[in-house]
Amino acid sequence: AGRAVSAGAGVPSSRWGALPPWHKPDASDYALVEVLLRLGLAYSSLGLYAHAAQLLRKALLRVEEMMKYGKIQVIGLSVEGIRAELLGTLSGVLCQQGLCADGEAMLWQARQLVKHAGVFHKELEVRLTCDLAEFYLRYAGDLRKADKLLKQGLKLHHEVFGFEHIDTAKTLNAMGVLSAQRGCFKKAAEYFQQAIDIRSKILGLGHLNVADSKHNLAGALESMERFDEAAQIYEKVLQIKNVELPPNHFSILDTQNKLSAVYSRLNKPHQSVKVLRQCLTQCLETV
Repeated sequence: AGRAVSAGAGVPSSRWGALPPWHKPDASDYALVEVLLRLGLAYSSLGLYAHAAQLLRKALLRVEEMMKYGKIQVIGLSVEGIRAELLGTLSGVLCQQGLCADGEAMLWQARQLVKHAGVFHKELEVRLTCDLAEFYLRYAGDLRKADKLLKQGLKLHHEVFGFEHIDTAKTLNAMGVLSAQRGCFKKAAEYFQQAIDIRSKILGLGHLNVADSKHNLAGALESMERFDEAAQIYEKVLQIKNVELPPNHFSILDTQNKLSAVYSRLNKPHQSVKVLRQCLTQCLETV
């Protein structure tokens, strides 16, 4: 008698294994990739970047196998689109690990994939363009490239989402930060004000994202020596943060510190001392 053949012969022994030659990707394959992506994001949010990278690489390998069997779309997202999504997510994890060169290469690869994948992927193209801008702003310190990509991202935002969209506001805020870093404080203030207008309309005046943009606007005004306006805005920012954040939150202390400095420039020592004493008390409680 011949040697017995295992019932699993020819079938991958692991769910992570290569797809058999007769396999056609179906919804279960996409579900597996989505679970790996979400789990990778969860690990990343916990600071477990090595675990996150491992899961995202497994998902990428699975998608690359799926790509061999045709361009299947699920909910408008093709296999190429899913691969671009995974590459973009993995690039962020790698940058957190200090592997910035690998992260940069993956972001460009993801953006090129999605640009050639069709109109269904415009939203992903917008996000990856802005992610590239953030990479050059945060990790590479290349303000020229960041500026060019943010302008491209803003144009795409207008085309895909329209002007009054929360993601458009995020890009405007980033452009304000970039302009401030380049010393263009007047332009920065304009970007921050546009972001405030959109965020206030969509999220409400008391939202923390509105407070963040107002904080940035106050900083730009302070740099232009418009101290009265800066102080008024810092005061409004503190009102929001005192409601929305825990009493000793670092963000509150940061705004208090900046407000006290503006009071000093306005020759208001009593107000400055009062705010600094509050800040000191909260710092001591935190320590």
